[in-house]
Amino acid sequence: MDRRRYIYIQMVILIFTEYQAVTPCKVANISAQENFQLGKFMGKWYEIKYIPLTHIPGEVLWTDYQVTFTQESQNLVSMYDMGRPKRTDEFCKESKHYLHTTDVPGKLQHSRGINSTRSDRCVVLTDYNNYAVQYGCRELLPDGRCAPGGVDSWVWSRAWTLPVDTMVMIDDFLNTTLCINMTTYVPNVNEKECSPETSAADVNYLATSVIYLAITLSVVSIAFE
Repeated sequence: MDRRRYIYIQMVILIFTEYQAVTPCKVANISAQENFQLGKFMGKWYEIKYIPLTHIPGEVLWTDYQVTFTQESQNLVSMYDMGRPKRTDEFCKESKHYLHTTDVPGKLQHSRGINSTRSDRCVVLTDYNNYAVQYGCRELLPDGRCAPGGVDSWVWSRAWTLPVDTMVMIDDFLNTTLCINMTTYVPNVNEKECSPETSAADVNYLATSVIYLAITLSVVSIAFE
């Protein structure tokens, strides 16, 4: 290979490598909140908007949705959430999930059970006292960006609503830094407080408990026959 051709190939490789490094919206380039402090993030947050899983139909989305984070240990956070099904005034649904810390402060992982499958739920923006944004990606494209249907994101507030200027700042961050399609967010309306007294336990949990109880009673019945 002659020297001129060699130099040309090396330049092409260099340009391609630099392009890959600065490709906007790459998930690997998205950072957690600088100097993230887990303790200050704990407590109650109200959902302002979020991106639902694509398979969740609109009629089962929630209102009055809130979550309370409690640090159980150095590496584990319990996530107790409550929400009211749309067009329902009678009860709130409640469930318990978990967040796991990683080696990078703010880069948390979510699971439904302590030992269940985990997914990223990074705190990318927060001032702890007013707002917080969480982000995760379930599916990467070949160029390192998140697939349109693979984005998980939540906007939280310590109050039922956020000031307009705060929302403008957050939306700009979501659009320019996270490169999220803003039309994929679903707003949550907070009008009533959810509390344990007005809540019903997770339907799946109840169903599982009923089945387990039925099996247990059957075994006991057979044992005494």
